[in-house]
Amino acid sequence: MATETKHHFTPAGDKVPGVDPCIITIAGRVYDLTHWAASHPGGPPIMIYNGREATDVFTAFHGPEAFELLKKFPSTPAPKVEMKTSSEALKTQNGGKEVCLKRVNENFEQLRKELVAEGFFNVSPFWFPTKFLTTVAFLPLAIYLNLAGWTTLAGVSLGMMWQQLGWVSHELLHHGVYKNRLINRLIAFVGGPILLGFSSKWWNERHNSHHAATNIDGSDPDIDNLPMLAWSASDVERATPEQRKQLKYQHYYFWFLLPLLNLAWGLASINFVKDVMATSKYSSYRNAFKYEACGIAFHFAWLAAFLIFTPSSFLAAVWCLVVAKTVAGAGLAFVVFFNHYSCPKLDFDSDAGENFVVMQLVSTRNLTPGVFTDWFCGGLNYQVEHHLFPTMPRPNLNRCSFRVRKFCKDNNLPYLCSDFLEGLDQVRVFLKDIADLA
Repeated sequence: MATETKHHFTPAGDKVPGVDPCIITIAGRVYDLTHWAASHPGGPPIMIYNGREATDVFTAFHGPEAFELLKKFPSTPAPKVEMKTSSEALKTQNGGKEVCLKRVNENFEQLRKELVAEGFFNVSPFWFPTKFLTTVAFLPLAIYLNLAGWTTLAGVSLGMMWQQLGWVSHELLHHGVYKNRLINRLIAFVGGPILLGFSSKWWNERHNSHHAATNIDGSDPDIDNLPMLAWSASDVERATPEQRKQLKYQHYYFWFLLPLLNLAWGLASINFVKDVMATSKYSSYRNAFKYEACGIAFHFAWLAAFLIFTPSSFLAAVWCLVVAKTVAGAGLAFVVFFNHYSCPKLDFDSDAGENFVVMQLVSTRNLTPGVFTDWFCGGLNYQVEHHLFPTMPRPNLNRCSFRVRKFCKDNNLPYLCSDFLEGLDQVRVFLKDIADLA
């Protein structure tokens, strides 16, 4: 059972000169990972839980081999802390129902054990090859349409490949496909740097930080959108007077930013490879730098060839790229923004922020499922289940949702789920409430 303890700093961790301490509590023991942190394969997200209880988040991200590795590090028993019931803030978010945090953790641990035993973390060997090939099939279709002069349809096809490939790469890098993590990373290299033009390491750092600190103000990079968007009162306080004037209208112009997400992420990814990876203190970044750079270079090489062979004109080639980027960007953004942005922004010192399970449930919203929705969203319409069990294969999330709903009901916890238009309007309303503070 995970206990809610914080600030278990040891003298050894505090006295390392010039090195940030990394002291983490897992399964009732305090580990000093200060000297090893730079070798962490996942990079800096490990530092988010420095001085904090990390049992549930560690379990969510790692397999049994990580627990075996953990045994090699020196540790001390964690102080036992009696967990309390929920605060008024959490009860307000949950319709006034009281939540016993100790019971939540015990029952969640039992739920996870049941799901593991029942095979929820396994997937048919035929599912992923089929999904990957049908996704990449959009590319030859786009090439055919482009050569035939159907420029707009070619752009739509290319954009749909990028949008769907984003979900495929997402589950590979979460290690939700194959048990062998090297295989996941190798296929994700094809899907990420080569076909999408996105750095896998950039995505890992950003997305794993988001999972580890979902909607935590100051720790979740997904809600750090200044100067364009503000998601909390603290964002407004940090904004300049000029930015505040702009933010007053964010609930209007927000919709026009969504189609730019693919382009924005691509540029951020390139800057990450160029400016961070080669000289990073994290060895996994330095080791992957050449591969990621070459993969992204190859992406732009095949994309340039695709556009050069547009038969009609240069403007037609540009239009094809604009359509593709818009389709991919909007297709990603409507899903990404639906899932979290209308939910409360938290801090680590709140009851919701301290407890990994409650954090995910308070800050995550599902989209009502359906055959098309499941395909279009890449299974991320089951965002609640995905955040609780990020390594669970996509085909099992629907079945898992019934178990999670029951878990939430039995433990007086919220389970947020909205229809598409309802959820997007909730994002608009949230943005307007923050805009009114500017």
